Amino acid sequence: MEKQRMTFSAFKEEKILSGLSPALNVLINAARRAGRSVVRDFGEMEILQSTGRKSFDFAIKAERKAEDNLIKYLKEARPAYSVLLEGGRKIEGKDTSNCFIISPLDGKENFMRAIPFFAVSVALLRDGDILAGVVYNPVSDELFYAEKGNGTFLMSGNGDRRLRVSACNDMAQSLIAVDFSAQTQSEIQGYQDKLLPIISSAAGVRRLGCISLAMAYMAFGKFEGHWCKYADITQTAAGAIIVKEAGGLVRAADGDAKMPDLLYKRNIICVNDGLDLLLMKHLREAPAKKKTIGENPDKQ
Repeated sequence: MEKQRMTFSAFKEEKILSGLSPALNVLINAARRAGRSVVRDFGEMEILQSTGRKSFDFAIKAERKAEDNLIKYLKEARPAYSVLLEGGRKIEGKDTSNCFIISPLDGKENFMRAIPFFAVSVALLRDGDILAGVVYNPVSDELFYAEKGNGTFLMSGNGDRRLRVSACNDMAQSLIAVDFSAQTQSEIQGYQDKLLPIISSAAGVRRLGCISLAMAYMAFGKFEGHWCKYADITQTAAGAIIVKEAGGLVRAADGDAKMPDLLYKRNIICVNDGLDLLLMKHLREAPAKKKTIGENPDKQ
């Protein structure tokens, strides 16, 4: 039987993948597989067009289905690796050096409202450092990927291109992306206090609703900075290496730049080198005070 001919785009993708590392191939194929599930469910969500309980339940089911697809593929490809999921859930593996960090549907609120800005995010943590990451928007078919020391790239219908962060160093001409999931009034107020001086000095501020994809867009040069607070490491791991390999800086608001430790602090700033000091001036937080043995926590 004659082998079915590949389309031009499939041929290009196969050629690109053949030049990438085994680790990146696993991440890309996993994201693609989960993405097919998500985009099919998104078609149903567009028909549903509801913001009520029915829409929320459908989004949860879509997320679980994508999560199952991701885990199944990753465990088939690398059965000994661990898998870290949102909320600290973890599937332990025998290989203690390698761990996949996954977010099957980052931007669930956008998905639920039929807004096509969400992503599948997959990263590989190896020996305490993020080795590679993939962020994939299945609706636009934009796949961002990076591997430590090898740069950041965007694979799309237009081919494969290397990305660099914006070189703009003028705050008045800069666009800053933000994301937060504050729950209490004090959290919201603290966020607003930090954000106000940025709104007054930047060209614009955008809250996008999908942390991993916003970080990828910063690597694409669409934004000069990105600030996310109360983020889960599953949402930031892939985006962090994508930003770094595109020439950007990634750090916690207390100044910590050690990966992946900073991602557990859940208050992450991405910026280009030219705006680093300006943005950190507004967003920097004092490092948490370390308690000494025998210290009375109630003593002022």
